[in-house]
Amino acid sequence: MNGEDVARLCRYVQALSPAQRWTEYTPDAWADVLRPVHASYDEAKAATAAVARRQPYIAPADIIAEIRAARDTEARPPPCIRCGLAHPPDNCPC
Repeated sequence: MNGEDVARLCRYVQALSPAQRWTEYTPDAWADVLRPVHASYDEAKAATAAVARRQPYIAPADIIAEIRAARDTEARPPPCIRCGLAHPPDNCPC
């Protein structure tokens, strides 16, 4: 995400959590924390919505954890329909 994307994400967070405290420096601080994750705006927005469904305040660390969890879930193969284990379909031990 670039600085503009982080600023948009901050506005989205403000809409989801209006009681959360913000200053003019918040988008810059969030950009410093979120930029190394190399997430797209859409990926970060989806992670933010998932965090907002669980808790009233949203921190960059919560967004990062949600992004990583979503990426981990996407990387796992689906469970085998025969044995229920998560492995590539052409490598079934059953």
